[in-house]
Amino acid sequence: MKRYFIILFCGFLAGCTASGNEKSHKSDVENTVKDYFQSIIKTDFQHLYDLTTEAFVLFEHGRRWNNESLIDSLKKVIEIFPEAQMSYELKDTETLIDKRLAIIYYHNIGIMTLPDTVVEFHWLESASLEPMGDEWKI
Repeated sequence: MKRYFIILFCGFLAGCTASGNEKSHKSDVENTVKDYFQSIIKTDFQHLYDLTTEAFVLFEHGRRWNNESLIDSLKKVIEIFPEAQMSYELKDTETLIDKRLAIIYYHNIGIMTLPDTVVEFHWLESASLEPMGDEWKI
């Protein structure tokens, strides 16, 4: 009986540890995606590369983008609207994690503030991330 109790107790502890790790991984995944958008706001284009794998692709507006094409497009927007201020808010996130893959679904609210107008964008998006070392990369 004592042996059965020890096995049961060890199983319980392992389950608690896994749950804590999963919460930590979910937070890491969500923070990576938020960091990506913060890098866009700050025009820290090097950090976009740091947060993504070499295989990074973005499908949006009927196009296939990579970091280079996205950065080129962002630079053009900045040139046309140098006074624009951007912000992003991720809402309603749902994060699913397996050992080698994480998928996050979210509602992205982007706000572009110009001197005479405010434009609000809404997207339903998803991203796939993979663990690389101790980081999750898009």
